[in-house]
Amino acid sequence: MPKKAKKRKPGELVLATFIIPHEKWQDFQNRAKAEGRTASAILVAFIERYLGGKQSFDLELESQLEADFDTTLDERIEAIASVKIANLGELLNQLDHTVKYLDKRLSKLESAAHKSETENFYSANFIDVEVIAINDNFDENANINIEPEKPDNEPNLEDLSGLTQKALCEEFGINPSNIIRNAKVRGLSSPEYLQQVTGWVYRNGKYYPPDK
Repeated sequence: MPKKAKKRKPGELVLATFIIPHEKWQDFQNRAKAEGRTASAILVAFIERYLGGKQSFDLELESQLEADFDTTLDERIEAIASVKIANLGELLNQLDHTVKYLDKRLSKLESAAHKSETENFYSANFIDVEVIAINDNFDENANINIEPEKPDNEPNLEDLSGLTQKALCEEFGINPSNIIRNAKVRGLSSPEYLQQVTGWVYRNGKYYPPDK
């Protein structure tokens, strides 16, 4: 025989129980606590609103759901935007590091290229000689000396057997291909440079010993 329900007095409190998955009940309690309320208070308020009228309850529930949806949507948008901004900042930092790294590499390459060019330019074995006086009557455009008038008692060097530039270089072991570059380094013409190196005098396309 079923047990007869106990007769309750108006306003008497009862303990209500229901079945719900544990994780949902835990989430419900945690959210109520975060709002400063208890799970029981929220359930009692829900029952009272529900009993107050289904239509008003539905409208209130709909409004609450919309508000919750808007809040949740705003929070999710803000969370996603924050992640995107953080990722963008990280990408910009990586790009900045990459640019600085490439700039350093470029500077090193430019320095190495400049050093190599300088070493190659000065790699020739120059002959260091003491600078001697050069005739002031030198025409750089013609690349030959313009001879002053010779006194009657000066020997005519043109009549002597002179050496060509090639023969002079062979005589002194000078590389002809380096003459122009070595001369420019010292600010001299090719004949001036050879005269400093060998001591031979340049006249009319040939070189003559200085003692004749």
